[in-house]
Amino acid sequence: MNKVIYLQCDMRYNPYMLYQIDGEVALQRTLNKVRELGENHIVAGIYDCDENKDLIELLRRNDVAVQISNEENVTKRMIDVVRTSEADYVIRVSGDMCLLDVKTTRFVLREMQEGDYEFFYYSGLNGCVPDIVKVKVLLNHEESLCKSNRYFDALETQDGIMKYMPEIPLHSLCYPVKVNSKGSLLWIEHIIKNNLDIYELSNRIATAITAKDSELVKTGLLAEWGLPQDKKTFFMDENGEINPWLAMPVIEILKEKVTKEHRVFEWGAGNSTLFWSQRAKSVVSVEIDEKWCDMVREMVGDNATVKYIDYHREPQRVCNSILDEEILFDIILIDGLYDRDLCAKAAVERIKENGVIIVDNTDVEEYKGAVCFLKEQGFLHLKLTGLIYGWAGHNCTTSLFYRKGNFMNL
Repeated sequence: MNKVIYLQCDMRYNPYMLYQIDGEVALQRTLNKVRELGENHIVAGIYDCDENKDLIELLRRNDVAVQISNEENVTKRMIDVVRTSEADYVIRVSGDMCLLDVKTTRFVLREMQEGDYEFFYYSGLNGCVPDIVKVKVLLNHEESLCKSNRYFDALETQDGIMKYMPEIPLHSLCYPVKVNSKGSLLWIEHIIKNNLDIYELSNRIATAITAKDSELVKTGLLAEWGLPQDKKTFFMDENGEINPWLAMPVIEILKEKVTKEHRVFEWGAGNSTLFWSQRAKSVVSVEIDEKWCDMVREMVGDNATVKYIDYHREPQRVCNSILDEEILFDIILIDGLYDRDLCAKAAVERIKENGVIIVDNTDVEEYKGAVCFLKEQGFLHLKLTGLIYGWAGHNCTTSLFYRKGNFMNL
């Protein structure tokens, strides 16, 4: 197979490549691994800036053919470098891939050549097995590929492109092995110093995470993370309890403090609506998705009222909908795709003196207005950050606003 190795690196986005790991620069380790693939021509398109000067010097000392470029688009920069290459395939290795799996990469290269496949990318191994693509595929689809953040994502949508996918799945890693963060530096150095098998180590972590007594399993987080992001359903934990998509510390507080004495109002129906109906005296929920609204109604108990309002036609009415209620509420939750500033202003008109207003996603700049308004109204502010249901591996910030003497004793 006639191939060229394209080394993709840019110190502006990853300065850790020039950090040392057990006495050797990480990028040097990557280059050493690359050479284990055989006699290959190594090229690199490096953006022309002061941050990359040391990078360029190291590459040239290692006989890498460096082409300095003012092109910001990383795919276009790669195509420009390999355009005149006589190679059939480009192996794109990132400079932080110092744990390059040479054995698996050779296997994939052999399979691609024998099957005349046109590209390969495996997300589970993007830290140690590079993506591979035919040069002619890059040239023939240059315009569309350069419009995508990652060229292989664009290739996935192209008709007639043969992607190599092994019949027997390759290993997958549950922790990244690229040198691109402080945590990864410590982890990879530990692997190198102790000569550990990255796949065995990853399997050990995955086994512990998925064990029955794992908190991720017991709380239902792991199972829910595995579902599609666009799912329209409810998900319960191992105890049969529903959990709202709020920061987990807030959920634990609510489980302890909310009783059948409390009335709730919320903007945005969903998991939280069923949560409130299980625990509170009553809940009134306002929703702007009519089909979702109907589905939620079928799931919740008789103590829940779910109201649909067309937000596109009456955005002001959605935000002021709480003012149609004649009672005061113990808890008001501000969530969903609404003007949360206006919701906050309406909420203070219907919250009990000892009640609590909850605003989700208060780490988002767009919702800072609601935070400022409630604090100006004399509410104390407790900001809690934690893992979130529905979005694998990510956290969110949920805020509680309250006065002294509130029913939660905050």
